[in-house]
Amino acid sequence: MCRAAKEEYLNRQCEEIEELENKNVQIIHEKVEAVVNKKKWHTSSCIKDEDGNVFMEQDQIKNRWTEYINSLYLDTDRIDRPVIKKQMTGNPITRDEIRNAMTQMKKNKAVGNDEIAFEMIEALGTFGLEKITDITNSVYESENVPDEMIESIFIALPKKPGTIDCKERMAISLMSHATKIILCVMLNRNKSSY
Repeated sequence: MCRAAKEEYLNRQCEEIEELENKNVQIIHEKVEAVVNKKKWHTSSCIKDEDGNVFMEQDQIKNRWTEYINSLYLDTDRIDRPVIKKQMTGNPITRDEIRNAMTQMKKNKAVGNDEIAFEMIEALGTFGLEKITDITNSVYESENVPDEMIESIFIALPKKPGTIDCKERMAISLMSHATKIILCVMLNRNKSSY
């Protein structure tokens, strides 16, 4: 397309966008994307294993991702795993500690398996603060974190478009916001003890 024709095309597109003002935001957005020629990233519906075999079935893909994520967190560097025998006791967790942890939390983050957003906990006000304090003290005293609270959802985001290699994707983990609050309290306690 010659320069004059391209300029005329772009001017026509811009005029159409201006005419659509306040009418249909979706169409405006699509037209702007078409004009600026924004590339879209598509995720691949297949993945390959370490040997180069390509999997296309959902079960195979899920198994491959499970295998890959497990390999990321496999602790093979230590021969013997440390055994902690020290009985740790401390003061019960206070509402102030929970409130402080909640002020450190980031908002508008994706939810974990429990599908409870931080904003939902925050909206409960004093009631939510008391419940999270009770849950945190229960975990702290029993030294047992319920399985539901430690489950994570792993999502693989491509670093480059169309990749079928696990290593060319970034794995992020979505976890319960209640768990994040508890972890924040524990981290703050550890920091203050040093």
